Amino acid sequence: GTKRLLELGHRPENIYLSMEKNMSCGLGKCGHCALGRFYVCKDGPVFSYDLIKEIPEIWD
Repeated sequence: GTKRLLELGHRPENIYLSMEKNMSCGLGKCGHCALGRFYVCKDGPVFSYDLIKEIPEIWD
């Protein structure tokens, strides 16, 4: 999906992805939902592609 949007000329900062990760505390304290330098519970769950495109664990 994201690759196709980029091919169509959409800018990375205008592509938004909803991330799903198991959350334990919901406050960003336990680190269970850590995604790179972000916490899905605290900073998300919706992120622009521009912010998360370099996080390898998402795309592996």
